[in-house]
This record gives sequence, C-alpha cells and structure tokens, in this order.
Amino acid sequence: MNRNRGSLDAAAQPASSPAIPGFRLRSSMVAVVALALAACSSEPAAPAANSSAVTSIELPAETASLPDSPAGNLLTQRCTACHSPDFLTRQPPLTAEKWKATVVKMREAYHAPIAPAEDDAIVAALLTLQAGAR
Repeated sequence: MNRNRGSLDAAAQPASSPAIPGFRLRSSMVAVVALALAACSSEPAAPAANSSAVTSIELPAETASLPDSPAGNLLTQRCTACHSPDFLTRQPPLTAEKWKATVVKMREAYHAPIAPAEDDAIVAALLTLQAGAR
C-alpha cells in the first residue's frame, strides 16, 4: 500500500543519524577505549638505574615548643601525634566555640584519641597557648 514508507522514514532522519539506534554512541565509546588502551604501554617502565638506593631527606628543625605547663602537657599528649608545636602555635586566634568545634572535628572526622570529657580542658589549653603567643 505505501511502498515509499521506508524511504520516507529514511528521508525523515538527518543524514548524520546512523541507521542502527545507539550505533554512534557505541562506536564513540569503542574509539575512546581504543585510544585509552593505545596510550597505555604494553611494557612497564624500566626502573631507574639506582632504584635500590635509599633516599633520605632532612627535615627542618622544630622552632617552637609547647610550654612546660598543664596546658602544654595536655596539648603535647593529645595533639602532637598529628600536629607539630609549630603548627599549634601558629594558628589564628579563635573563640572558645570555634576551638570546641575544631576539637570535636578532630575526634569525629579524623578519629583523634580525645574523649569528649576532655574537650573543655583542651579548648582551655588552646586558648592559653593562643594568649601566650600574642
């Protein structure tokens, strides 16, 4: 009845459309994968000639120390496993509320070994350190 139906459907499609649905997407994905694989070397990179040599670095000397006081001792016990005294003494001045939020973040996000009962003492020690740094 409608002999030209196939040609009408083909004419209705843009010239750049593939005849097979999804063909262009699949062929593009294949091309991307082929390029990625071509970029990979089939042979591993050769190790450096002196790969067994030990590399050493010299760390800078610690220029700060925490006070020999209950506040300094508490910060040494609870904070210096991760933070250097330089780091602790160079913090911007914060309020007690911001220090409390920082202590809670260290415990909850970074799993610092700080009991919640120690929060107020650590905040007080940080405020004492901060006051002495000015």
